[in-house]
Amino acid sequence: MSKLLNKIFLQGIYPDDWNTAIIMPILKPESDPTSPLAYRSISLLCELIKILEIILNRRLSWFLEANNFISQHQYRDVKDDQQQWPYSNLTP
Repeated sequence: MSKLLNKIFLQGIYPDDWNTAIIMPILKPESDPTSPLAYRSISLLCELIKILEIILNRRLSWFLEANNFISQHQYRDVKDDQQQWPYSNLTP
């Protein structure tokens, strides 16, 4: 699988059907099933595109931080934390 994902990164091309989502309506608790507003939708995507997005996000974040493209005044999500912190407040 790593060979496939690396090839995708190098060529910048991946299968079109990886962008196709299946939309599933989910009935909200204690809602009227006859009302369209009683449903929320979820989209089911190909697992490989999700993995690709995670890897790309990590690579891009690493590159930006390693090359000092991130301002200390920008906010970022801290891994395993539910808050956002300014870069200047983070300690290595």
